[in-house]
Amino acid sequence: MSSTILIALALSFFATAAPALEFEVQKATALNRAQADTGEYLRWLIDNPAPAVENFDELSDVVIRLEHSPFEYLVNYDNLQRHNINVTYLQLEAE
Repeated sequence: MSSTILIALALSFFATAAPALEFEVQKATALNRAQADTGEYLRWLIDNPAPAVENFDELSDVVIRLEHSPFEYLVNYDNLQRHNINVTYLQLEAE
């Protein structure tokens, strides 16, 4: 095969594979971001109610106080945040 044909084949491969490769990079980046967000949220979820548990603050007050966080952009945050605070508080209290 001549070098011209090899170059043409390589260019056509990369032209057809580029969108798939770009998608895989985007998917990996999205997964990395989701994993980082999850870890940061879980740390926040433990660190913030812990002092309230130690001070014997009322659970309902803690849930209201911690309802808003830096993670409000997460999917389903509005549906789960109050529950997550409630469960975390109870788990910390049981320890």
